[in-house]
Amino acid sequence: MSERCRCPECTARAAALLLESGRASMALSLLRGLPEAIREAVAAARGEGVRDGRRTRPTKPASRPATATASRPGTAKPAFRGVADELAEHVERLSAERVAEVLRVGATELGPLLEGRVGVAKSALERLRRTG
Repeated sequence: MSERCRCPECTARAAALLLESGRASMALSLLRGLPEAIREAVAAARGEGVRDGRRTRPTKPASRPATATASRPGTAKPAFRGVADELAEHVERLSAERVAEVLRVGATELGPLLEGRVGVAKSALERLRRTG
């Protein structure tokens, strides 16, 4: 008879199977060691990440809470401001419908583009520049 896998996932699956089949005491005996198995698996994974040169989490906590550093809607500068300004010029020159047609987007999708919240492919901008 082969020995079963002892990883936390297989242990949890085995315990669930035992619970479904009405063998709660056997499931409980498996689940008692599960927290320790999870801790060991996490430590091993972190060790592998450190050895590979990738840190899995910071060594010290952030000095300020994340909510204080997160940008709030409307306060951050749009990422694609330059593209949005150029698109606005093209809308004035051509029309919103024509710009949407050349960019191959719907007219309703121009809003986020003109606000600078999303970008446009370089080839689409070049196509728009050539349009007369």
